[in-house]
Amino acid sequence: MFSSSSRALCCPPGEQLIVRETRFNLDEAVRKSVADCRMMRLRESTAALRQL
Repeated sequence: MFSSSSRALCCPPGEQLIVRETRFNLDEAVRKSVADCRMMRLRESTAALRQL
């Protein structure tokens, strides 16, 4: 990944905004998938506990 300072020098402001938006969207997607994964694990563990 680029450091934000070097990225800012080589990009016009519009492109910087797009990069920032994309990074935000990626963060959101990652957060969502992590939450989904946690929910799946939680369901699996509760199902396993019920079987005991």
